[in-house]
Amino acid sequence: MTFLYLASPYSAKTDLLRHERFRQAMEATAFMTRKGITVFSPIVHNHEMAKRYSLPTDSEFWMKHNYAMLRGASVLGILELSGWEDSIGVMKEYHYARRLNIPIRQIPYPIEELPVL
Repeated sequence: MTFLYLASPYSAKTDLLRHERFRQAMEATAFMTRKGITVFSPIVHNHEMAKRYSLPTDSEFWMKHNYAMLRGASVLGILELSGWEDSIGVMKEYHYARRLNIPIRQIPYPIEELPVL
């Protein structure tokens, strides 16, 4: 496995919810990293930078970057946070991974055991 690309919802109507989604994605990323899985989470990677440098927080802006990373992933993990089924960004990543024949795994939250990869 090269790495797991961790998709999770991020865009939200409030900064508080957006930050909570970041915190949950970071928690899941840390759990998997501790267990030896190499993980890339666009939310964990970009949240602080977007806040600090006033970058957009919508999926449209980030999708070019996310697709570039997803192309190198061996698996797409979808973190099942509240709202994941309605997330435009998660659905774009899901359909892109399907087009590339990248395996897709659902990851329940809170994460308590390693996902089957």
